[in-house]
Amino acid sequence: MRSYQIGDVVVFGAEGLCRIEDITEKKFGKEIIQYYVLKQLMRGNSVNYVPVNNAVSYTHLRAHETLMNL
Repeated sequence: MRSYQIGDVVVFGAEGLCRIEDITEKKFGKEIIQYYVLKQLMRGNSVNYVPVNNAVSYTHLRAHETLMNL
């Protein structure tokens, strides 16, 4: 799987263009899960959390090479 960085612009499923605003961790019981925090570029108030190591969610996330690091 590709690794993304804060500031990268990606396409996330039906949500469209998003910028990775942060990479954070959330604890669920004893498990700690790392997430990309995506802010939609067309809808400024919408935020999505995508698990970094979840193959199913990750398949909906792809780099938008022409807009990386805007």
